Amino acid sequence: MAVRALPREHGTRTRAPARPDLRVVRGSKAARRRPVLLVVLAVVTVFGVTGMHASIGQDGLRAATLERQVQKETERLSLLRAQVAQLSTAKRIADEANKLGLVADPDPSFVGDTSASPQEQAAGREQDERDQSQHRQALDTP
Repeated sequence: MAVRALPREHGTRTRAPARPDLRVVRGSKAARRRPVLLVVLAVVTVFGVTGMHASIGQDGLRAATLERQVQKETERLSLLRAQVAQLSTAKRIADEANKLGLVADPDPSFVGDTSASPQEQAAGREQDERDQSQHRQALDTP
C-alpha cells in the first residue's frame, strides 16, 4: 500500500505551534544530594542488619556450647555424689579405721538429734548398737 500526501488547499498555510517560553530551573544542592544519601543509608542499614544476624548466630553457638558444658558438669556432679555416698558408708569407714589400727570406744556417746521423734531416736540407737557389735566382732576376728 502506497502512502501519498494529501493535497493542500490553496491559501492556507500551516503554522508551527508557538513555542512555550521555557527556562532552566536550577535545583538546590540538597535536592541533588538526597538520592546519594538515601543509597548510603540503605547500604549502611543492610550491613547493620547483616552484622546483627551474624552476632545473634555467634551468641547461639556460644549458648549451645555452654549448655553442653552444663550437661557434662551435671553428669560429673552426679558421679561425684554417688562416689561420696559410696565412700561415706559406715562399713567402709569402719574397715578403713581397722586398717589404720583404730579401736572402737566400748562406751560411745552420741549427740542426739532434737528434731527426730522419740521413735526415730530409738531406731537410731538400735542401729548404732548393731553397728558397734558388728565392729567389735570385726576387731575380735583375727
